[in-house]
Amino acid sequence: MQGQLSLWLLPKRRSNAPLNIWDGQRWQSEPPCPIDEIQDFADEMISRGLKTVILIGQGGSTQAPMTLTKYNKPDSSLITFKTLDSVSAVRVRTILAECDPKTTLIIQSSKSGGTIEPTLVMKAVRTILAESLPEEKFLPT
Repeated sequence: MQGQLSLWLLPKRRSNAPLNIWDGQRWQSEPPCPIDEIQDFADEMISRGLKTVILIGQGGSTQAPMTLTKYNKPDSSLITFKTLDSVSAVRVRTILAECDPKTTLIIQSSKSGGTIEPTLVMKAVRTILAESLPEEKFLPT
């Protein structure tokens, strides 16, 4: 799947106007799966006790999410959103120490699909989490 992943920008619609989404290369009229499925996934994760989402990325893969969440009020969401865009071992351990691994969803983001820094950070995160979570809790890489 390298090079096939896209960031889908989902603007809030206030009317029945067409939904236009930039996938990094061209404008699309619909996301890769129905918005209802995305909402169902989010609702299911919250019902299972999700409290934190950590986005691992580098540069543009994390800048927009960091900016959007920076200006949200802390109590405006059921979920705490954190970004991890540093290869610093201290930063990785600090972010992970602030979260309960059992209620945290970790997402790796890369516009190109091959950025080395997020891949290295994800490997470090998996190693750290292996200290407290059984192997069956990990999805394959």
